[in-house]
Amino acid sequence: FIYSFIENFFVKFDFLASSYASIYEDSVKRELSLLDVNRKTKILHIGCGSLPLTVKYLYKYTPAELIVGIDNTMRAVKNAKLYLNREDIRGRVKIEYGDGISYELEDFDIIFLSWGVEPREKVLHNIFGRMRKNGKLVLRLPSQDCLDEKLKRMINEHSMVITNQVSRPFFGSAVSILLMKK
Repeated sequence: FIYSFIENFFVKFDFLASSYASIYEDSVKRELSLLDVNRKTKILHIGCGSLPLTVKYLYKYTPAELIVGIDNTMRAVKNAKLYLNREDIRGRVKIEYGDGISYELEDFDIIFLSWGVEPREKVLHNIFGRMRKNGKLVLRLPSQDCLDEKLKRMINEHSMVITNQVSRPFFGSAVSILLMKK
């Protein structure tokens, strides 16, 4: 996946990482405008990658009690930890090896799902099936067209409701859709 390649390359060079980060920041702020985050909120980001910018900006812009980023490649986990350490981001943040298919997510209030996470359908089944009532999912999609009938059916079958969405202009036609568990 192209974003994995870019992040693995950018994380090695501070200048490239910071340039990419400044562009990415607006997308996370847009997503945060859809959410109410307080000091008791626990957030999980599935697919944090080598350059955990979502985790970085959740840390910067929210008072969340806990922010956990997971990735299913050890290289990404190692790079993500190094990056956050260089950025002096500690305390409320953890990076762990894990995948969205089996990760225990019942304790989280908000989950961010990166669009490159695979196998997406199995990950969504885990999230939809195990997410707590009133839990929120920020589902990142490359375009509105990706919200196809199959995905809409999955959402309905698992008592999820689409409550809002926001565009991510830096990423072309990308959108983030906010879902809530009924």
